[in-house]
Amino acid sequence: MFPSFFPTVCFFTASAALIAIATKMRHLVRGKKQPPYRSDANWSRAYATVAAVLGIWTCLWSYEGGIISCLICTATIVAGGMLSLWRRCFVAATVSSLRKGGLRLLRVVAIAAAAATATISLEVSWNAAFPSVDLHALLIEYALVLLSLTVLYFLSAGHGVGPAAGVGLFCTIGIIQAFVLDFKGSVLSTGDLFALKTAMAVSGGYEYHLGDTMLDGISWATAGGAICALLYGPSQEEKPATQHNLTSQHRRSSLLLGIAALAALLCGIVVPNYERDLGIDINYWPDQQVLTHQQEGLLPSFIAEAQGLPIEEPEGYSDEAAEEAQQDLIARYEQSVDSTKAEEAQSQWSQTKPSIIVVMNETFTDLSYFGGLDSYSGPTFFNNGLSDALFRGKLAVSFNGGGTCNTEFEFLCGESMAFIGYGKYPYTLYDFSGIDTLPRQLAAAGYQTTAMHPNLASNWDRDRVYKEMGFQNFLSIDSFSGAQQIHNATADSATYDAIIEQLSTNEEPQFIFDVTMQNHGDYNQGDVDQSTLSSYLSAATGLVDDKTSASIAEYLTCIDESDRELETFVSELKQLQRPVLLVFFGDHQPYFTHTLNDALESNEDTTTHEERLYQSDYVVWANYDVAANDQDGTQLDASASDLAAHALAAIGSPLTDHQKATLGAATLYSQLNLYGYRGLDGSWHQMGDDSDADAASGVKELQMVFYRSFGLRV
Repeated sequence: MFPSFFPTVCFFTASAALIAIATKMRHLVRGKKQPPYRSDANWSRAYATVAAVLGIWTCLWSYEGGIISCLICTATIVAGGMLSLWRRCFVAATVSSLRKGGLRLLRVVAIAAAAATATISLEVSWNAAFPSVDLHALLIEYALVLLSLTVLYFLSAGHGVGPAAGVGLFCTIGIIQAFVLDFKGSVLSTGDLFALKTAMAVSGGYEYHLGDTMLDGISWATAGGAICALLYGPSQEEKPATQHNLTSQHRRSSLLLGIAALAALLCGIVVPNYERDLGIDINYWPDQQVLTHQQEGLLPSFIAEAQGLPIEEPEGYSDEAAEEAQQDLIARYEQSVDSTKAEEAQSQWSQTKPSIIVVMNETFTDLSYFGGLDSYSGPTFFNNGLSDALFRGKLAVSFNGGGTCNTEFEFLCGESMAFIGYGKYPYTLYDFSGIDTLPRQLAAAGYQTTAMHPNLASNWDRDRVYKEMGFQNFLSIDSFSGAQQIHNATADSATYDAIIEQLSTNEEPQFIFDVTMQNHGDYNQGDVDQSTLSSYLSAATGLVDDKTSASIAEYLTCIDESDRELETFVSELKQLQRPVLLVFFGDHQPYFTHTLNDALESNEDTTTHEERLYQSDYVVWANYDVAANDQDGTQLDASASDLAAHALAAIGSPLTDHQKATLGAATLYSQLNLYGYRGLDGSWHQMGDDSDADAASGVKELQMVFYRSFGLRV
């Protein structure tokens, strides 16, 4: 790694200055009577701008790569800037040597070559396996890039600016993918396009250090831009606009050719099934998903996933089959329940209607779950101070390192991401106005419903979704102005104070759903308690790389603070003179646990190994004596999609038929998420694996119920 950011900044700054000086010298050499063409100077200035931007970037966030990549990148930028100044000489010499048809051939070769550099730039920026990409996938990706640049060439009336912008765009996509891989350990998905607002809103907590592969990608892109600079007619001179405008016929032909190329591109994206027809094989386990994207190329893999965006109808589905499945699951649930205890709990609920507080705590997970962290025993109060909980355990979720809204969706709607599919964020895709939701259910039972999230209301479209779900109130960042900040976000305690205030001032039963922010990544911000941080620095030292070890220490420091704030919150709930149920859970693990998992856990099958990354922790606790419940902290592993039903059943709240069916299915397996299900014997199975016949049957029946209650409605 480069020892300091200073040389990198100097390299890029010197490159920008050198190109600017060369442009000025070119002007002086040609003289006032024959100045350089304005477009030539603009091309060279574009390269100077790229160098300047990289200089500023590496000044803000130091470069984390090798010197060779830095030198190659600066040399390529300088060469591209120089070539653009003398491009007319190069084109004239080439065309004259090719004679008849030389200009047309040069343009074809230039676009083909630019597409090659764009493809390489797209992949090399993030793909550690490149160039070992499947040949057929690489050819598909190249064809897509070539068609894209051709469209831009014709739509820009035969000038190189359009294709050059396309080359820059593909390079940018590759760099974005590199950052997503670094921050989340995952690949770009279709759902990410619908979540750009949220991504921008939370992006400020991360540091964007360029690596050597990213500079390699920029080098290829600048080479592609230089090739695009050759796309002009050698006889074209920059005269007044009235004299050198393209003829109407030329404009029309360029437009028609551009439309034809665009139609060909769209057909290439939409018509073939990339998995079935083109052999783009995607493994959706995130670690394996990254590997398959590296093997199959980013564009073909992205399109293959996008083609699976619609919710699939279950095999053999009909409304009658769904109703039969639901009744069967309800019967299973009713058989599993002690009717005497259930009636006792229901009677208590009808008389007391306890307020229900749900805290979905950002990235809250007990990392002692990874057995190799011997020096870490987990959050103290969460593990030891809630011995009187109704029940608690591990919670199966469907995302790692991000995707908060999907855990939120599973809890509030009682639907599993297993039946929706990969790469999707329901909040950004669907209308929830006609969907059965927990806030709508509790509002109908007489509860006041409030959502709470100390960040932008627009994140994950919550301002729209919460209203559609039936929340009556939504407290977003504006409601927490001046609140204490921890780890560059509003403290958990600020949201707890707001909850206590609402419970203390409003006697009606409350349902409050609190999505916290305190523990949000990145975990190299250095803005946490340094004394606590130092005590955790040895937790993973020697097990993972130094950067990951430092991230783990900062993360555990955040969790330690959240644990203390939870303890204070619980003590305040105990003092309230009203019954309250608290459901507390983490939405997902931090992004670095895939590294921890590979380092600490081995000698196990892929499904078991990967599913460890999709376990957070939860507890259901009450400040009053709940009828027919021992409140001894019973262990019950659950899923984000059935946790609400479990909690409502425990306090005797009336359940919907869908919730009863969900709990009926949970008698056949213990956990369910996007990637698979866990049988009652503790073994994990991927979706579609029928080796555990009873569990697989429960999953299939629940999918029928899901499709009728959700899939058909959205």
